[in-house]
Amino acid sequence: MKKFPETLLGNEDKRRAFYDDKSNLYRFNRHPSVFESILYYYLNPGVLIRPPHVEPEIFYEELRFWNLNENLIEAFIEEDMTPLDDIRILPVEKWRRIIWKTLAYPESFHFPYDKLVIGTYMLITLVSCVPFMNEIIPIVTELNKLRNVLGIKQIDFPLYIRSFYIIEIISITIVSIELNLRIISAPKLPLILYDIFNFLDL
Repeated sequence: MKKFPETLLGNEDKRRAFYDDKSNLYRFNRHPSVFESILYYYLNPGVLIRPPHVEPEIFYEELRFWNLNENLIEAFIEEDMTPLDDIRILPVEKWRRIIWKTLAYPESFHFPYDKLVIGTYMLITLVSCVPFMNEIIPIVTELNKLRNVLGIKQIDFPLYIRSFYIIEIISITIVSIELNLRIISAPKLPLILYDIFNFLDL
């Protein structure tokens, strides 16, 4: 390992952060199958094999964590025929990965789940637009003007108008839940902060 001082396992200073004094062991809460590939890389310098059941995105994140050579990582990306711009950063924990993929990459699911997720998103988007139609309905505009002129705090709107407000509340609740799930499941917080669509939701 000392032959690779730039890597996490080959650098004692970097490795010390994961040392457990009580058990006298190094603890790495990482993907076990990928760790086997990392060890194989140290035993067979220059040979890096991705387990077939490990997604390229997960493997890519693990290589970055273990601080393997950047040229080697680039070679892996090129060999896997996955452009760097298309690399999807995913959380390590399975439950967070499922939530994040559902919200950020719904097309990654197999048919018919991908269509179901995308269709649900489209339906929610369309329904959330309905309350804004309420602002351009003449009767609502006139009732609002009447309320301002008479100084009346409350006017009974027709039933179908009140339903718009119920839909608006439901839409806001759904969007709030989605945003919180994104924050909880995001592999890295900047992915949330730099996503303009999250600000549009707000």
